[in-house]
Amino acid sequence: MTTVPPEKWPLPVDPRLRARRQAVLRSEGRRRLRRLGVVAAGAGVGLTGWLLALSPLLDVDQVVVRGAQRSGPEVVREATGVAPGEAMVTLGLGRAVAAVEALPWVATATAERRWPGTVVVSVVERRPVATVSVAQGEGAQGGPRWMLVDDQGRLLAFVEEPPPELARIDGTAQGARPGAQVGPAVAGALELLTRLQEALPGPPPGVAVGPGGALEAVVWADDGTERRVQFGEPVRLADKVLALRTLVEHGALDEAAPGVVVDVRVPEAPVLTDRDTDLILSTVTRGLHNSKSHVEVEGSAPQGSGT
Repeated sequence: MTTVPPEKWPLPVDPRLRARRQAVLRSEGRRRLRRLGVVAAGAGVGLTGWLLALSPLLDVDQVVVRGAQRSGPEVVREATGVAPGEAMVTLGLGRAVAAVEALPWVATATAERRWPGTVVVSVVERRPVATVSVAQGEGAQGGPRWMLVDDQGRLLAFVEEPPPELARIDGTAQGARPGAQVGPAVAGALELLTRLQEALPGPPPGVAVGPGGALEAVVWADDGTERRVQFGEPVRLADKVLALRTLVEHGALDEAAPGVVVDVRVPEAPVLTDRDTDLILSTVTRGLHNSKSHVEVEGSAPQGSGT
């Protein structure tokens, strides 16, 4: 039998220390249980909320469309791809907006949730500024040969006849379909139309696109007669329109005969030519843009010289 020396006997534990240790252990256990309860409760609340969000209580009941006078509410509603019964919380509104903005008439669109079950889609539509002729066969068989176009060059819709309040572009748009962009030649004509309407009052002008994109416009004199103006390539259009405006302000268009064509292809030196013979009838001096500008008839002395 082994004998344990007295100095190695275990010392007795004070009952108060033992009780204190047990109290600490019990307190730690209670804290762990509380933490576990909080986590479980949070998970339960989250799960309940998620199940509620996916339940019929929070699904799509209706899609409200605002501002779609041209496109039509049904077309916009279908483009969103949002259907009644879908969960509101999982809707991809960004994709819906992108799809709506791809519609021909739509410039911008927004979409928002209105709880508990409504999606509101608001659109701002494009405004047509001109009509453009389209190639034979681009429209329906035997159908319209004109399309509405906005100031950004987006083709909007086919029409039977150009509306009289809109400017007209006689420049065949290839590959014409609603939602497409016009090509460079028609884009140049559209820019010219915009500048002409800003510079000259009166009825809307017309622009024809010739070979190589050369531009010719029809504008109106004060007496209501039309005047043809050659602009050539769609470059330096601001200078060319300024030259034409100066001619108008000095009465050159009103004084010219109906068969005269105004040529501003070189804006510093516009000329008046005979439409039938292409003969130059008169030139405008380089002093066009100041108060002393005048017209010189080719082969004669300047006006007012007395010769």
